[in-house]
Amino acid sequence: MEFRRRLGADPGRPAEQWRAYGGLRANAVDTLHYADRRRTDFSPKAALNWDLADGWELRLAYGKAVRYPTVTELFQGSLSGNAIVNNNPALKPERDQSTDITLTRHLEHGHWRVSLYQDRIADSLYSQTDITVSPTVTSVQNIDKMRSRGIEGELGLTDVGLDGLYLSASLAFNRAKTLEDRQYPLANGKTFPRIPKVRASVFADYRFAPQWDASLGIRHSGRQYGTLDNSDHVDSYGAVSRFTVADAKLRWKFAPGWTAALGVDNLTNERYWVYHPYAGRTWFGELRWEL
Repeated sequence: MEFRRRLGADPGRPAEQWRAYGGLRANAVDTLHYADRRRTDFSPKAALNWDLADGWELRLAYGKAVRYPTVTELFQGSLSGNAIVNNNPALKPERDQSTDITLTRHLEHGHWRVSLYQDRIADSLYSQTDITVSPTVTSVQNIDKMRSRGIEGELGLTDVGLDGLYLSASLAFNRAKTLEDRQYPLANGKTFPRIPKVRASVFADYRFAPQWDASLGIRHSGRQYGTLDNSDHVDSYGAVSRFTVADAKLRWKFAPGWTAALGVDNLTNERYWVYHPYAGRTWFGELRWEL
């Protein structure tokens, strides 16, 4: 067996520095300044790869990522008397510790893989209501700790039974939890918003003639929530629905560099929501020229 090791910091982003300075908020009467801030963070990444046998690969990876608050998140709010209210210019950046282990099997006409993954995020930036003060304050705040872990399988095959037929599929089970939220304790132990418990997709593309190919894709998203306390309802305005949607496309390369296509999104006219209705069945045409 061959053992290969790639261990080290990502040379593209070993360190990041962030500054917020010169900020102020004013109205017709007052002008108030924000304090300057500066922060430096390191974002190490490392991976170990092991060729278990011919066609088998095991990979263990770790990475840290930092997401700093934006200008809007830091300096939202308004002036009230001689103070700026409903904002937090001292917001902390999000810090994600990500780990995954992946087993990949390389086949003659494709591959499959299975991955176990976990993200632990400290000080996640999220708009919520601080119910520990009176009156309550709704703004972008830091959620102390959240965790997302799961398993994902993926398959990719070419020339499956027929020359020119490509198939791919994926299936993932997620478990995302709010572990600690001191400003909105109703979220503790609940499913973190906008991360579905199940995700799946199947995609097929078939080149049935030298200038023609057709594709069909099916996407599924399972139960998810739009609120931190998981109080929103399913399949109604203001909620986030589960859905299964099919998309199709037909392409014709009718001349060198020229491609025409006809497609349809949401083929079955599925009705589903994300605070507003998603688009129903939508037809589109495309004409493209490339050098």
